[in-house]
Amino acid sequence: MVAEEELFSLIIDDAVTDFPEPLSPTIPNVSPNARSKESLSTAITSPSAVANATLKFRTESTEVFDII
Repeated sequence: MVAEEELFSLIIDDAVTDFPEPLSPTIPNVSPNARSKESLSTAITSPSAVANATLKFRTESTEVFDII
């Protein structure tokens, strides 16, 4: 019979998956000055501008989107 502590240890061991080391750095080497420094305009003149807004998503690390 298996002790309760050993059973818990066996369950934990089965749940772990070992992956190979990555071939490249997992964090990109980008200097802070090289990143995009765009900001959104928060001024909206009328509610109709909001109703007609189109969202354009970007694929940047900051996950910023534009309202055009």
